[in-house]
Amino acid sequence: RIAELTGPLGIEIKTKHLIVNRAPEPVPEALQAKIKEAVEESGLPLGGILPASSELVNQELSGDSYLGLVDEVPIVEKADAIFASIIE
Repeated sequence: RIAELTGPLGIEIKTKHLIVNRAPEPVPEALQAKIKEAVEESGLPLGGILPASSELVNQELSGDSYLGLVDEVPIVEKADAIFASIIE
């Protein structure tokens, strides 16, 4: 959805990737098939899959920013790893 906004907003993006969030672990085969379908339909490479996170839910419920999560939180570590692999 975000990829669709870049054109109308006039934002220059060098590369776009599909990132799936809030996925159960392990990712069920049916969801893997849907992800594969989304990759094929969008033409975007799969950047990674972020698992569901109680830390994110707690941030949402408390009204706090995700930026308040410390680097050692597993979801932050996973996101950092995905972003690092995309940037390389």
